[in-house]
Amino acid sequence: MNGVGATTQRPVSAAETTHHPRAESPSSAALLSSPTSFTAAGVNDAVMLLYSAMVGDGSADMGIAKAGLALDQKQRATDRRCVSEALDRERLAEGDGSRGLFGSITHAMADLATNVVDGRVADAASDFGDDASAAWSSPHLWQDLETAATWVATVANVVANVAPTAEVKVVCMAVSGGSLEVAAGAHVRNGHFEAEAGRARADATDARHSISRSERATRDRLDELQEIHDDGARTDQAVHAIVESNDEASEALASYRVRA
Repeated sequence: MNGVGATTQRPVSAAETTHHPRAESPSSAALLSSPTSFTAAGVNDAVMLLYSAMVGDGSADMGIAKAGLALDQKQRATDRRCVSEALDRERLAEGDGSRGLFGSITHAMADLATNVVDGRVADAASDFGDDASAAWSSPHLWQDLETAATWVATVANVVANVAPTAEVKVVCMAVSGGSLEVAAGAHVRNGHFEAEAGRARADATDARHSISRSERATRDRLDELQEIHDDGARTDQAVHAIVESNDEASEALASYRVRA
């Protein structure tokens, strides 16, 4: 029996004396990977995921390069049409197939005579309009007209200098002045044709340069496609080598564990 001042002690249960370790939080547990989770299958999956991403990038680059090839081909077709049209304009401006002064007059008179004889008055007016339009657009006609008017003015000046009377001299001077005006007008018209021929040649040259640039761009894109293809082949080989090596290592480890 205890004394009056003694302290009474409560018995301690076994559950209270047992040590309970502190549980880890879910976030910290997730950050710690299990040593056994780094398996051969996991490695293969990671490699194939990386391979798929690389293949996707290569496919996108190849699609861009092929689209560029299509645009280059379309541009070259447009440029070739521009070259053809520019060469046609140059030939027309230089008078290819056009009639000269006397050829235009003779053709117009022949059309008029034929229509009158056949009684086609309406056709006569229409054909005369067509002949006048062709003459206006004929470089050879204006070249001949400038040459002829200059020659007439020169002859009229010579005659005026040796004219026996004042009246003859006045007439010759008037003819010379009128001829010079005609020659000046024809010279302006010829300058228009020469300028048009120069513009056509410049357009053809620009289109040819554009074709050359497009051809160089096509060669660069083809080289890019070949490089993408070669990179893809090298990637395939590397991935297959990694997977095969990983599988062989896994088989060797499994065999070792079975023997152990």
